[in-house]
Amino acid sequence: MDMNVDGSSTAVVFQIPVENNQRIWVHELIFTIHSTAMDLSGAEAQGFGAAAAAALTNGLNVQHRLGGSTYSLTPTKITQMAGIYQYVDHDTVRNIVDGIASGTDLLVFRWTFKTPLELQYKANKTAADDRERVTVTVADDLSSLTYFRVTAVGYETIAA
Repeated sequence: MDMNVDGSSTAVVFQIPVENNQRIWVHELIFTIHSTAMDLSGAEAQGFGAAAAAALTNGLNVQHRLGGSTYSLTPTKITQMAGIYQYVDHDTVRNIVDGIASGTDLLVFRWTFKTPLELQYKANKTAADDRERVTVTVADDLSSLTYFRVTAVGYETIAA
């Protein structure tokens, strides 16, 4: 899903919910950020790419809803690209500096969980708000980014 949206007036929630008879294990989240005129050798690393000259105002909120409770996967909201760096294995961070054009960079963070996030459909939790899920909430204007995605990697099973 493209997440380069304007969530500044109304937050935009992206989620991976479980559906009927489904069970999902999320092993990692991959954050991919690309923007025209994003230069990782400059101040953009302290902001959020070319979307903001400084840190985001409200930040990204990454959560796991499990057993009727919602847990934040980060102690604070992510307000700058460098904020993602603290949650990932540093050798999994990939950047392509000027790989597309001069001053246009791409950055990929792979956040691998030591214990996979488990999402299981429970028959007594039929309301969409009660379903187990992983969410990323965008509450800032990221529409100036050329590309912003968070991809969940894992596997699923479906009960017969």
